[in-house]
Amino acid sequence: MLRWAKANELLAVNPAEGLMKFSGGTAERGVLTESEARRLFAFEWADERARIGNLLSMTTGLRAGEVLGLQVCDIGEDRLYVRHSWSNKEDLKNTNTGEKRTVPLLETVRDELPTLAKKNPHGIGPTSFVFWSVKRADRPMDFHFLLDGL
Repeated sequence: MLRWAKANELLAVNPAEGLMKFSGGTAERGVLTESEARRLFAFEWADERARIGNLLSMTTGLRAGEVLGLQVCDIGEDRLYVRHSWSNKEDLKNTNTGEKRTVPLLETVRDELPTLAKKNPHGIGPTSFVFWSVKRADRPMDFHFLLDGL
């Protein structure tokens, strides 16, 4: 900004010229231990969709948009068919890589997905969202529910 102001003759001198750039260190990200993860998912969560969505992400590696974009037809016997992702700007779209993939699914997680989908207040069909929005049938829940719930 100061360089632009000097170049456009709004300032006679750029007071930041010659200063070194500063960048602080980034905090190291950690990974939950198995014990920490078990304790986390043993708590009673305020929103069951957030608990199941985070559990699904943890056990499959799905991105948040892929979790939210899951539809009932994507649930297989022992796997998920990851065909799309949800974006607030683009709605239902291709995955980030543009490729469909199959992901193994733990039995305990698999059993929770149809149960959650059946609670959809807008009804259930093959293209119903598993992680449904309370307000709108054509959208999944918002991203912030996953993060805030965690």
